[in-house]
Amino acid sequence: MLTELDGAQGKSSLAEAAYLDLRWRILSGQLAAGVLLTEPEIVERTGHGRAPVRAAMAALRHDQLIDIVPRRGFFVRPWTDAEARDLVAARQMIEPQVAALAARHRSAADLQALDNIQTRWADAAKRMDPQGLVMLDVEFHVAVARASGNAVLADLVSALKIRSHHQFRMNGQRANFVAGVARDHGAILTAIREADAHAAEAAMRGHVGAVTAQV
Repeated sequence: MLTELDGAQGKSSLAEAAYLDLRWRILSGQLAAGVLLTEPEIVERTGHGRAPVRAAMAALRHDQLIDIVPRRGFFVRPWTDAEARDLVAARQMIEPQVAALAARHRSAADLQALDNIQTRWADAAKRMDPQGLVMLDVEFHVAVARASGNAVLADLVSALKIRSHHQFRMNGQRANFVAGVARDHGAILTAIREADAHAAEAAMRGHVGAVTAQV
């Protein structure tokens, strides 16, 4: 996670850039699961310096997106069917309750943030921008969790969404899938805006179930 990166301002910005770049390469499938890569190979491929790449890899390991092999390199974690089922179960247990809390505790600023994400999603969907759609999907779920008023839940939802990247990536370029996500997000946001905790919980439960069922 970004908070794990080097605290010095200049180094931190370089490390953050490397982290975001490498994370997107993983989320998009550009860095394939199970292929061993060395630090020099990543430096050459991305143009980032050794120190930022090293910091980014530590953060990606914290996100459980990669495994590091000492003195050899790292590889993107492949997900087993059992892990995927566990991830779905965790999301279905946690995120509907988080949405209900968001409906009870959301502020005007939270609603504005969610509206902004929805607007940007519509623009990315028109352009069928896969990077934008994946990142905005993460942003939406994290923003809902932040609206709950519980920072720990926000961190947890962020980790769950990042780990579920393979599910979204497999579907993210299908127009009907993208439209379905937009409808689901809209229903969740409407329930949160109306302070309807029951409806928010139901909408999120249906959304998580519908998305994961298409994997």
